[in-house]
Amino acid sequence: MATPAKRSLRDRPPFQRWLILFSRFLLIVVLIILLASGGGYLYLRRSLPTTAGTLTLAGLSAPVDVLRDSNGVPHIYAQTESDALMALGYVHAQDRLWQMEFQRRIARGTLSEALGETTVETDRFLRTLGVYRAAESAYANLDATAKAVIDSYVSGINGFLAEHSGGQLSPEFTLIGVEPEPWVGADVLGWAKMMSWDLGGNYSTELMTMELLAKLGSEKTKDLLPHYPSTGPLILPTPMGGQAQQLLALSRRVEQGLGIGGGNIAGVGSNNWVIGPSKSATGKPLLADDPHLSFRTPSIWYMAELEGGDLHSVGATIPGLPGVIIGHNQRIAWGVTNTGPDVQDLYRETLDPSGTKAMFKGNYEPLTIISDTIRVKDKGLLPLTIRVSRHGPLISDALNANNAADPDAPQREALAFRWTALDETDSTLNAYIAINKAQNWQEFRAGLESYVAPVQNFVFADVDGNIGYIAPGNIPIRAKGDGTLPADGASGDYEWTGFIPFEQLPQSYNPPQGYIATANNKVVADSYPYFLSHEWAPPFRAERITSMIEAKPTLTMDDMAAIQADVHSSYAEEFLPVLLNLVQPTSDQQRQAIAMLQNWNYSTAGDQPAASIFQAWAFYLTVPIVGDELGENLLETYGQRRQLIDLAIPAMLQDPNNPWCDDVTTSQATETCNTMVTQALDVALKDLSFRQKEAPMEQWRWGGLHLALFPHNPLDAIGPLRGFFSKAIESQGDGSTVNVSHIADDAPFDQDRGPIYRHIIDLGDFANSRMINAPGQAGHFLSPHYDDLLERWQKVEYIPMLYGRSAVNTGEVEMLQLQP
Repeated sequence: MATPAKRSLRDRPPFQRWLILFSRFLLIVVLIILLASGGGYLYLRRSLPTTAGTLTLAGLSAPVDVLRDSNGVPHIYAQTESDALMALGYVHAQDRLWQMEFQRRIARGTLSEALGETTVETDRFLRTLGVYRAAESAYANLDATAKAVIDSYVSGINGFLAEHSGGQLSPEFTLIGVEPEPWVGADVLGWAKMMSWDLGGNYSTELMTMELLAKLGSEKTKDLLPHYPSTGPLILPTPMGGQAQQLLALSRRVEQGLGIGGGNIAGVGSNNWVIGPSKSATGKPLLADDPHLSFRTPSIWYMAELEGGDLHSVGATIPGLPGVIIGHNQRIAWGVTNTGPDVQDLYRETLDPSGTKAMFKGNYEPLTIISDTIRVKDKGLLPLTIRVSRHGPLISDALNANNAADPDAPQREALAFRWTALDETDSTLNAYIAINKAQNWQEFRAGLESYVAPVQNFVFADVDGNIGYIAPGNIPIRAKGDGTLPADGASGDYEWTGFIPFEQLPQSYNPPQGYIATANNKVVADSYPYFLSHEWAPPFRAERITSMIEAKPTLTMDDMAAIQADVHSSYAEEFLPVLLNLVQPTSDQQRQAIAMLQNWNYSTAGDQPAASIFQAWAFYLTVPIVGDELGENLLETYGQRRQLIDLAIPAMLQDPNNPWCDDVTTSQATETCNTMVTQALDVALKDLSFRQKEAPMEQWRWGGLHLALFPHNPLDAIGPLRGFFSKAIESQGDGSTVNVSHIADDAPFDQDRGPIYRHIIDLGDFANSRMINAPGQAGHFLSPHYDDLLERWQKVEYIPMLYGRSAVNTGEVEMLQLQP
């Protein structure tokens, strides 16, 4: 029985087609020789950042002190907000310039300038999508305050670039042979929009649903796209305060269409929860957050403290963006998880014979035609024509061009892409400026009125004892349809008529239950008058968090940490009894495995052999249950969506004679679910025996099988360099645990996404707050802070979330002063 093939990339963002890339063989050999020699080591150390002493940063109005604590976290103390942001740009460039360069090239669609023709498909897709065009437009339309924030930050980056080049930059620049250009304002917003892209993905669900319907019909497609369970917890289980009756009176302009659900690509998510005074052992709120994103070396996140003028916040920043994204200031704390609303739609355009006009309400409208070129290293210029309708860019042009060499890939009809993040204006930065300085719920909420994308579940707490929740951002109201499938672009019947008004977005303040918890689960009941999404994470994490909160009358900081560390598999607790009821063991090895599972407590800690058996068993069920109906290509696409599979297959197996268990490719008698479940266990045990090198079953450690991989972009693709630049460590948990540990799409048991950053904030005493970021702060592989936090992250340990100069000065620090 075959394993699911590696992920289909036919309709995925091509920038995920990692980089079996470019060859710069001579430079690789040179670097390895340098690394092996003492002289080479000293040479490469030249590019480590200066973290003590005095440096000049032109444009500052006064000296700025940058104190790096023992974990490499910078604490920036300036007299003005502008100087603090400029210093943050400088420090980001010191520690993470290659990461910022790579991210900027993704947003700009210029990877091929540095990496050659192997990234042309990436650039073609992103140029067609128009992320950077939208970033340029958004920057041009920002108000003076937001532009000043970006310009100060960019000045800090460019101040570093003005004084550093060649061998003074991190080794990746020398190895790949590029020099960074000065930054501009659109570069900042470009990466912000790519973060929105990573937290979205509904358009690919539309394409997959269309293919499923064509192949299987509506009834079988419903089985594969289950709705969120009716018993699953809601983020807002009660109506939204005094606005509830007004909301319920509004006309609901939604067609449920097929009535099928959906599923974001697994692993894009987060947990956060906030505890009010009545449930807190301190009598003040406690707030926890752990966003789940792709693992990278270095991390997407960068911990920092900023103080200057009215700004004084600490927490997680993102290299390439100004300000603290999640953290706390003097009076409030906040955290985010992905809401996952449907803010992307595909439109089927009816083109004229010339392909330069699209039908709309009976008339042909001219398309906007953009002539562009992709510069390809060592290959010259590649022309690119981009067509844009009133609904957005025709991404089918890029998909078809990228799939031209694959005879099995479908040729897409003309499909335009509508997405909130591509609109001409985007004031999300204003929102982050405001919440960094907000002092109470009213100011926090008012600041988020300017938020556009990506829509997030914000939880809030303040030192006065208040807690709150809001999901801000532009969520479209459709004249017709619900975005399940590509809509008819010619009729005009499926247009966006506006966005959900801010006052009517899901929100709550001091709810009666005394806490708020989110885990990418469904936000509100179906009585909510606007359509948000069909795509919610399964309820496992939300149920577990809620149950652990409610298990104690009050919670301490250590209780909050225990929830973040929890590796009880709710998925296994629900699904394993179904499997045990169906299995019909035929060997002593199977009977031993079943006995071990029957005595299992559903812990997915690293030392658990039963966790290995269950995870492999569940994994190897996908192919025999749905693979024969889907075929190879659709199985690759569907197999990426573990959040769908984790609900769909257990539901199918409730009936031993479910037709999904019959192998439609055989002419034998109808296979039963008993047969498929037993065969999957046999395959799982044989694979585990091989992977565990024939060790006794009781020694099969889940952690030894389940590695958290932190690849370096792009050097992970080059074997001789992987060991220097990429990191890995044993992991625990699964896709349903609070300490979430999703299995990678293209590897049976490796983890490639999860809670890279965690924090827990004590609103009664900020000095008790804690945080962690994996694998470390630095981006230079010779820095002591490159991966020094990885083991602590694995153990769900923390470092102090130091706040204020007096707290920082009590420990071991390095001080760098930036002078005008």
